[in-house]
Amino acid sequence: MSNSIRSFEKRARSVEARHKKLAGGYVTRMDKDGLIHHAPRKRLRLFRPRVLLYPVIAVMVFKVFLLSQMGQPAYEAKLTSLAQGSALERAGAVLMSIDPVTETIAGVIGRTAPL
Repeated sequence: MSNSIRSFEKRARSVEARHKKLAGGYVTRMDKDGLIHHAPRKRLRLFRPRVLLYPVIAVMVFKVFLLSQMGQPAYEAKLTSLAQGSALERAGAVLMSIDPVTETIAGVIGRTAPL
């Protein structure tokens, strides 16, 4: 008899847990066979890595474009003038400094881009 009570309590806990999840919102869907299911609504994550990835890619593309169009000497001259400016300009100079990835991609684009 105790096994059946344990089994019932386990099922009851499972039903209560499902009800708690569904209380936060749910989505109703129908299977191929016509059976209706209620699934808890997916919650949005607070932090999404893509949110940080897009601006990083945008800055990299901008740096590559500028470096390939201006050439390395002119680009470095602009960076040195930025580095001698205000705090915001110095931060921009650090952000826009030439890194190996930018230099490599700009070199490839510079060689293949028509003038």
